[in-house]
Amino acid sequence: MSQNRSLLKDISFNSLGEIGSRVPLTILEIVMARYLGPASYGIWSTIQLIVNYNNFIHFGFLSALAREEPVLIGQKDFEKADRIRNVVFTAVIAITILLGLFAIGGYALLKPEHPEWEEYGSYMLLIYILFICQQTFIFWQTTLQNRFHFLLLSIGKLVYSFGFLFLAVIAVMKWNIMGLILSWAASYFITIMFFMLREPRLIPRPAFDAGELRQLFLVGFPIFLFGISKLLISTIDKITLLSHLGTEQLGYYNVTAAFLAVTVLVAGLVSRVLAPHVMARVGEGNNTEELYSYFSTNSEKAVTYLSLTAGLLAITIQPFLWYILPEYSAGRYVGFILVFAGVLSGVTQFLSSYLIARQRQKKILQHTLASLLVTITAIYLLKSYVNTIEIYALGSALGWCCYVLLLIGEMLSTTFGSQRLFWKTTARILSPLLIMTAIAGICFAIQDMTNLGNIVKIAASYGFFSLMVLALSGVLGIKDDLRLVKSKLTK
Repeated sequence: MSQNRSLLKDISFNSLGEIGSRVPLTILEIVMARYLGPASYGIWSTIQLIVNYNNFIHFGFLSALAREEPVLIGQKDFEKADRIRNVVFTAVIAITILLGLFAIGGYALLKPEHPEWEEYGSYMLLIYILFICQQTFIFWQTTLQNRFHFLLLSIGKLVYSFGFLFLAVIAVMKWNIMGLILSWAASYFITIMFFMLREPRLIPRPAFDAGELRQLFLVGFPIFLFGISKLLISTIDKITLLSHLGTEQLGYYNVTAAFLAVTVLVAGLVSRVLAPHVMARVGEGNNTEELYSYFSTNSEKAVTYLSLTAGLLAITIQPFLWYILPEYSAGRYVGFILVFAGVLSGVTQFLSSYLIARQRQKKILQHTLASLLVTITAIYLLKSYVNTIEIYALGSALGWCCYVLLLIGEMLSTTFGSQRLFWKTTARILSPLLIMTAIAGICFAIQDMTNLGNIVKIAASYGFFSLMVLALSGVLGIKDDLRLVKSKLTK
């Protein structure tokens, strides 16, 4: 099988798990939003925000595994690949347990001085268990990606998501938010057991190698700093909103921010497949021009379809709120802004995978920190004029835009030694996004008209969107793809 066909097959399998698992998780969020209401849903959103940061308590060891194992597999050095996998697993679990014990110990020491903390003890214990299960799941996800077992990984994600939906709906009615945390941990545990039963030869074994850990740390720590800085860019809007406007406003914000998650999901499923393929090509000895050509061709096509996905999601936000969650309609403009910010986030995923393959982790970190500073500055400057939830979304979008521009410049400098093609490359990558933002903005304005019925507004906006996409298919670079689809349908 050719490498391009292998990449397409892996993307298809990964899409099955990512998109298929997103359906029950989206249903769960809708059910929780309706059942809990904006205030309690804001508390649940805060817990989710905390758990998101647990993705990075491995201090870069899992990032190093994702970087090094595919290269070793490309070099056919399976023995060393297994060895570093066992060493990484041992380090990750040890770090998670020790940090959790430290947090629980700190809580026990400070609780006598803060009797109001009594109710948080059970929550801390459950979140500690959740953290261990989550880190183990991420380890298995990384291993299966590195070994190109995307079908098994996709099935596991479906097991996790449907299990979470089933358990959470039952548990929330009896234990409220505590039940959600418990069902979350149980879903991870069930999925880990599924992976172990299906691939017993990949079950990690405790191993310690100080020299190997040091090398992995040097590789992974810059990626870790980059990842947590990028997470800060993704969440600083929610953190600052929570501190200035409270949990209820975060509830309004987070419901429509779920549309951003779909955009990021589509980008992630391509990036998680593209990255190990790029790393494997490095291990096989591909030269700079071959690597850049392979990456740019696949990533630019991905950005086009990601922008189309974002446009369709953007014009779905208001109808969704009208009929499903009308009490959250205050967040509709937030959703529109963040959906297209999600495209920019996706572009940074593609660019980062290429730069990591070229060992530019430190440069990525510098650009990430600079973009984080831009995001924070933009949010604080904007909210000094108007402190509404839309301002936080706009500040986030500006930060992502800065990040994309910096990474494009770094990609060109790394590949060609200069940035003379910067504006041409930027236009080629981002033009589909700008076109779709304009089209979706007009559709959104149609939906905002007060003198039309909802059905008429939906029909008019979707009709306009479809006509404009067809009319601009040549500019968007999808004309040949549409012809192919048409020929398949007419056979």
